[in-house]
Amino acid sequence: MPEFTELTETVSCTAPATSLPASIVSCNVLTADGTNDAGYDGGIEWQLGGILAPSERGYVTYRVTVK
Repeated sequence: MPEFTELTETVSCTAPATSLPASIVSCNVLTADGTNDAGYDGGIEWQLGGILAPSERGYVTYRVTVK
């Protein structure tokens, strides 16, 4: 996450926070520096399972507040 920010809400693998193609069969959010909740300040990792085919696309998002 950018410096001097914290999560506004829990990071999710569901719409509208993410849009993943059908070839991505699983999504898991890891927050190694604490709990995935509002106020979290640390690294975020999305673990996606499957194989992204050529020309497929998607997105993941999260919301932060400036401290």
